[in-house]
Amino acid sequence: MDLANLAQGEWLEKELTTFIEKRHNQRVKTSEDIGHSSSASEEMYEESVRRYHEQRNMQARAEWHQHHVAQASRLRATLEQLISHHEEQAEKCLQAKLEGA
Repeated sequence: MDLANLAQGEWLEKELTTFIEKRHNQRVKTSEDIGHSSSASEEMYEESVRRYHEQRNMQARAEWHQHHVAQASRLRATLEQLISHHEEQAEKCLQAKLEGA
């Protein structure tokens, strides 16, 4: 690595650090101007996260409810078909027994 690249890299790092510090100071000043402390911001964030998780949980419960309702419907149809089939087979066995007797 030559000295020109090294100097350019150091200059770029200094500029980036200055930019980051400037943005941080602006954010802190804005929070103070609004009257929010960092703890108030954290509380707002935590409340936002809590509402997000609550909404996700409600959506998941609704999706599971729909799944179980649909599954029960499918199983009911299948079982009714099986019951009907076995009743028919039982009737055939009874008829065969009566005809053979």
